[in-house]
Amino acid sequence: MANTEKIAVLKLIRELKKEVQGLKSDDANPSAGELETVFMILDDLEDEIIYNALEERVQEIENASTKLISVITEAKNKSAELDEIAKKINKVAEVLSKLVDIASKAASFI
Repeated sequence: MANTEKIAVLKLIRELKKEVQGLKSDDANPSAGELETVFMILDDLEDEIIYNALEERVQEIENASTKLISVITEAKNKSAELDEIAKKINKVAEVLSKLVDIASKAASFI
């Protein structure tokens, strides 16, 4: 599912959750239990979409980091003139590695 589709689905889920929440808060509604179940299903679905999006981004970042490390190794083998560029790429790879750690930790809370 593309990001725009995910965003559209998440918006729809949140709108539905608000409607269900409003119906649940009506004390005269005899379907409060069923509405709670619907709300929980929507909440789980929302979490799953967000988790999957985070997981995809983590994989993209990991792939980019791996490619950068490969470029670093190749640059170091080619010549000393490229040493300065390799150092800068290494810094970027380190930052990406930290982003992967942060994204992974964020994904584990969902």
